Amino acid sequence: MQKKPLFHQKGITLLQQQLYALPDYKLAVEVLAIRSDFKRWIKSKFELSLEETDFLDDLGSQFTEYAAIKSSNYLAQRKPIRFTIVEFQPLNPKAKNID
Repeated sequence: MQKKPLFHQKGITLLQQQLYALPDYKLAVEVLAIRSDFKRWIKSKFELSLEETDFLDDLGSQFTEYAAIKSSNYLAQRKPIRFTIVEFQPLNPKAKNID
């Protein structure tokens, strides 16, 4: 499978279609991979910028475990996965330190 852009619904939908076309035993391998190492699975399936990789690496273990459980359960049941994209914007990109 070719890597998809992560923060793009089209890429996520395409990956979902490819995964759901797999036979049950191959889909089960993907489900186990998500549950075993969510971050590694994301990195193996999506094209990530350096900033996205850093963000993913910095995610806390509680969120990572939650995301792994939720996404793998949806995948195992072949449920539609909807992804809400929130654009990151720095709080004050042009703010200067004033002493």
